[in-house]
Amino acid sequence: MIHVWMSLDPETRRVTLQTREFGDGDLPRGLRGQGWPIRQAHIDETTWDALLAGELTAVQQDDLHRTLWTENGATAWPDL
Repeated sequence: MIHVWMSLDPETRRVTLQTREFGDGDLPRGLRGQGWPIRQAHIDETTWDALLAGELTAVQQDDLHRTLWTENGATAWPDL
């Protein structure tokens, strides 16, 4: 299992996944990047590798992001 951090763009509702904590350079500068919700999750290596290799369709990526977001926080997608 791989530990990932997720951030949710409140404007576009796109999720960003990465294997390290979010730092100053990871979100947009200024007011645009402030207040993005962040959660942590675990993802299996096979799925992670497929995601990085571009082997998941856009629908599969969205489903993965929404599932991880919902399963790892107090509120479900899209009830932020």
